[in-house]
Amino acid sequence: MSVRSPLQPKQYALKYLSLEENPTFRKTSKDVKMLVSFPVRPRLFQRPRSRDFLLRLEIRVNESAKAFKLAPYRATLRLDTYFEVDPGLAPDKMKQMLWYNGLSIAYGIARGIIGQATAQGSHAKFVLPAVNFVEILKHRKVKK
Repeated sequence: MSVRSPLQPKQYALKYLSLEENPTFRKTSKDVKMLVSFPVRPRLFQRPRSRDFLLRLEIRVNESAKAFKLAPYRATLRLDTYFEVDPGLAPDKMKQMLWYNGLSIAYGIARGIIGQATAQGSHAKFVLPAVNFVEILKHRKVKK
């Protein structure tokens, strides 16, 4: 039995990062809420005649003026993550694994980037919350 996953991230590329510090933010409580939104359609692309995929993820933090007024940061991140899928994996399992596991892997990379960038700011480091991609994908239409 192999412990190696049939889905392997090969590379990622940070396509866009915008980070804005709220100059009027004053921490008044121990638990600051950061509002995180995801694109309506995470995108998955396959290279023709291959098992290579690109998963494009966009994350927005405190995008609205109201949310930003109450938070230390506003951020937008676009990340492309490239995956290779084992040829032995059945096609129906392949897409499922890319959506659920692939999104989790890409999100983990994005969490590190946002955390590292905000750690350089005047306010405390912000780490994106853990999310349930099963629920997110259940309630959103994804472009396959």
